[in-house]
Amino acid sequence: MRIQGLDIARSIAIFGMVLVNFKLVTHATDTHHGLTLFANLFEGRAAPLFVMLAGVGLSLMTRSARDSSDRHRRHQAQRHILKRGVVLAVAGTAFLPIWPADILHFYGLYFVLAASVIYAKSITLVWLAIIGNIGFLVLLVILDYNQGWDWDSLTYVDLWTVSGFLRHWFYNGFHPVLVWMSFLLAGIWLGRQPIHQPRFTRHLLWRASLLWLAVHVIAWSGNQWVQGLSLPPAEAETLSFLFGTDVIPPMPLYVLSAIASSTIMICLSIELYERCSHWRLLQWLVVAGRQSLTLYVAHVFVGMGIMETLGMLNSASIDQVFLATALYVVGGIVFANGWARYFKQGPLEGVFRRITQ
Repeated sequence: MRIQGLDIARSIAIFGMVLVNFKLVTHATDTHHGLTLFANLFEGRAAPLFVMLAGVGLSLMTRSARDSSDRHRRHQAQRHILKRGVVLAVAGTAFLPIWPADILHFYGLYFVLAASVIYAKSITLVWLAIIGNIGFLVLLVILDYNQGWDWDSLTYVDLWTVSGFLRHWFYNGFHPVLVWMSFLLAGIWLGRQPIHQPRFTRHLLWRASLLWLAVHVIAWSGNQWVQGLSLPPAEAETLSFLFGTDVIPPMPLYVLSAIASSTIMICLSIELYERCSHWRLLQWLVVAGRQSLTLYVAHVFVGMGIMETLGMLNSASIDQVFLATALYVVGGIVFANGWARYFKQGPLEGVFRRITQ
């Protein structure tokens, strides 16, 4: 049974990533503070939602195999996930020279790793996420987090060296595996829960909301405590990182906050579709969500391509960014629904399925 609300959440994740990336490439000036604050809500939140939904999808896809005692069937499902991961990692790596902030090559590695833990016990998934975040903190002490980065241009200068690529992939890239694998593991756990039951999703919504609130109270209290210590600015800044909820660097409180906000959005999307499935807009978003790969790649080639032609890259206001995002969202929804009238899958989804079968 397909849970349509997940497709709505997937649309929200993709279009949130579009807004964040359009803002990033245009270096948008803060001409409207309210719009800037709204755009900032999606930074470091839309992409984790996208990754968590992938975990949910993997869990739902392998449910029958997980419940089966047929070892061949279980191994076949693992090989399918592995194949999908390899294809995504290779395609995403090829995409990097065009779009340096690409998530697909990370996404592919998440899948490769997920193939080996898809049948693990739920408590094992939790421990793996904890170990990954502890590993990141250890590396943060050992290695310079800024190594490889030119933050002014957001360029990773030694990306195409072995050490640079591994560092970028696992430690200090935009979506490093050590930390961001937590979102996929959380999604796998969530996909095992009865999220098709309204009573469960409502309880989970409240629990996720309380977690989000608790995390941000801890973060605020921690930063207030650090400010009260009268430390030198450099030491205060270092200590305040421990209570950070920003995407860079991705500290444990950020991970908990993003998991909570993603869970909230997933639950709200499921609940919204259950209550208002007759709304035409929701039906359009469901279709768009099923073509997320196509819409993600197109926002670079089509969306940013048009923006470059109009001279908006590296020079645009936040108002222009929102206008460009709105036009892309409308165009993406119209295209996806028009395409779906004649084809079962989106353009890239169809190609991806044929390659990984």
